[in-house]
Amino acid sequence: MRDAVKANLAVRSKAEYDDVYFDKVIQSIKEKAKIEYAPQTLNHELEHVMEDLKTRLAQQGMDLPAYLKSRQMEESKFIEEEAKPVAIKRLERSLILDEIARREKIEVTEELLKSSFQQTWGEYQGDASFQKYMRGRTQPPKRVLDAVAMESANRAYIQLTLNRIKDIATGQRAAEAAAEKTSKKGITKKAPAGKSSPEPAAKAKTSKSGAASSRLAASKKTSPTVTKKSAKK
Repeated sequence: MRDAVKANLAVRSKAEYDDVYFDKVIQSIKEKAKIEYAPQTLNHELEHVMEDLKTRLAQQGMDLPAYLKSRQMEESKFIEEEAKPVAIKRLERSLILDEIARREKIEVTEELLKSSFQQTWGEYQGDASFQKYMRGRTQPPKRVLDAVAMESANRAYIQLTLNRIKDIATGQRAAEAAAEKTSKKGITKKAPAGKSSPEPAAKAKTSKSGAASSRLAASKKTSPTVTKKSAKK
């Protein structure tokens, strides 16, 4: 039991450290980036923030008017002073991650999707409000499964992108690119006389690796311009 508690504390400690680390890295990127988005996009994100708040309050047996009354605050003031800054932070973080994922060509494998879905579904099943919702039901509705699948894919995508950011920030990504380039150079040895040489193919591979390294260097040296058009409803 004591070992389990220690393991749980270690996992929570690492998660908290990662959160702080990634917040600092993303903030550093944000300070050097030009982030653009339409007002409608921010309003859309603000709606999500308010919906998330209402869901959390409902899980505690409270609604938004009661919550605001307990804080002696008008809804308009709450939205402007508390909800809107959260929406801005979430939107800008999302746009930065999307741009990095696009530049680094992040792709989620089928195996990772399945693993992420199982983890997310397990969290849903362990949630008291979800258990209450499922009472009397033999199978969850399709819309619930679709929501879990979407959340799982989003989690996996974000985690891969954050891992790539960490690799770039710590220099591991550059080291891997250099090692790959060196390895492929070793393949381009001249073939013995009388035998066909694989040199052209090897050169093509090396060139491709070099292009990838150049893109990485560019992404590290230049500040990305993150642009998002107005979301259609």
